[in-house]
Amino acid sequence: MKRHWPGDPHAFWHVVCCDPITLALAASAAVSSVGSIVAGNQAAAAANAQAQANDNAAKVAETEASINEAAVRNQNKRLLGKQIAGNAANGVELSGSPLDFTLDSLVDAEMEALTARYQGQTQGNNLRTQASMDRYSAKAAKTNGYLGGAAALISGGADVFKSIKKG
Repeated sequence: MKRHWPGDPHAFWHVVCCDPITLALAASAAVSSVGSIVAGNQAAAAANAQAQANDNAAKVAETEASINEAAVRNQNKRLLGKQIAGNAANGVELSGSPLDFTLDSLVDAEMEALTARYQGQTQGNNLRTQASMDRYSAKAAKTNGYLGGAAALISGGADVFKSIKKG
């Protein structure tokens, strides 16, 4: 039977629906397209989940930094208090070298507390940056999935057209 496609639209549907090779090509294109879209969506979901985990970890890092900063300050206050009390118990007045030493200790203690805060903030910022990159990766994965799906349909459509034209 000679096909009169494209002039006869019924011949086109007859070829697509009844020719096993053409039907297999069309099905393959559809399955490949759907698979690409599903894979892109799954990769996007995984990247978004990782972004959320990094956002949560950033909050934890900053909370821990605040706790560490407070703990360092409290510990250093106690040490400084013991140092001052020890000097007083030994009759050392808080002036001159003992005062300078105490002030230096106070500055060092504050620097230690600020370092604890800075480290936590830096870790939090790094985690938020990673979360942002993960969200970008999620968008890219989704886009790539749809583009891959479209490419599979176009390629499959071309294969179907070639099969019909040959037939």
